[in-house]
Amino acid sequence: MEIFIMAESHLISQLTKLIESSYKEKAILEHQLDQLKQQKSDLEDKILCFENTLIYIEPNFDLRQIKTQFNVSRLIKPRLFKQNLQLLVARVLKQSDSWKTLYFITEAALELDTGKNYPLPQIEHKLAVARVLKELYKKGIIERKEVELHKRTLKRRFFRRSEWRLKPLE
Repeated sequence: MEIFIMAESHLISQLTKLIESSYKEKAILEHQLDQLKQQKSDLEDKILCFENTLIYIEPNFDLRQIKTQFNVSRLIKPRLFKQNLQLLVARVLKQSDSWKTLYFITEAALELDTGKNYPLPQIEHKLAVARVLKELYKKGIIERKEVELHKRTLKRRFFRRSEWRLKPLE
């Protein structure tokens, strides 16, 4: 019976701590929301001031020409590469005339972009490089070669069975 009472008091103290920490987190979030509301209000005032100044300078200007709607998820998403990815891929392909796989191109582009301590290529990096390779291939800037894979390897993946290089100048 005593063990049960000890376990119950321990559970009560743990739940009390969890409730207190949740209230603290809630208070912090409410404070941050108030700060964000103030920032939003300040920005709305600033935008209104800019629009009024623009109308004062150019009375015939149509404010509907200004873009006001944006894809927020795209704006806050961190960039995978710091530099222009097409230029990075072009630099990788210019390094030699040999055929290169998607993984090699992605890894080399990451190395050029970030330096020696580059992260291992993730699927997002490979997809971004694959998109650039596809665009360059459609434009006729690079050429693609089908690679013979092991007989047990899945052959339905276009980029896994492809190697790429710059088209030689004719």
